[in-house]
Amino acid sequence: VKSQKLYRQHSYTPYQQKLFDLCIKFQKEGMGYRKISQHLNELGFKSVRWKELKQNHVYSIIRKGLVRKKRIRKLNSHLDFKMKIKDLQLEIEGIDE
Repeated sequence: VKSQKLYRQHSYTPYQQKLFDLCIKFQKEGMGYRKISQHLNELGFKSVRWKELKQNHVYSIIRKGLVRKKRIRKLNSHLDFKMKIKDLQLEIEGIDE
């Protein structure tokens, strides 16, 4: 079953976003998962559950972050639908004035 309502958290916290951004930045600089985790630990960052970051955490942060970005990009806004309301009439019956 896939549904956005199954997720507890609807958006990243600022800390999670910072971790994701740093992981992507270091990956683009050519670092591997182990090097990224070591570097983040040296900078004093911890996992979201306040544990030491390991390479599997970095892999998960990047993978899940990219999936999240892709899912958000696919969401349609109410502005994406071409709808117009024409000839709208409202009739109220049974109200005594």
